[in-house]
Amino acid sequence: QLVAQTFYRWQYQHFQRVGRKDYNNSVTGTLSWYPYEWMSLSTFCGYTHNNSVGATRDYAVFNTGTSVRFSWKF
Repeated sequence: QLVAQTFYRWQYQHFQRVGRKDYNNSVTGTLSWYPYEWMSLSTFCGYTHNNSVGATRDYAVFNTGTSVRFSWKF
């Protein structure tokens, strides 16, 4: 069984003490394969962009990775 998932998140943060406002956009994708009921192989990638009122706080980050999972029922 092959499963694909996507996720989008928008976040607003307001820091009242310093008057800063951040707008975050995150996109994530995951692809998982279940060769057996008790095992899965997955890969993921994600991208986040932070747009802040203060230009020095702007950033973008890309992450990727893999996982192997084993599970059992008792």
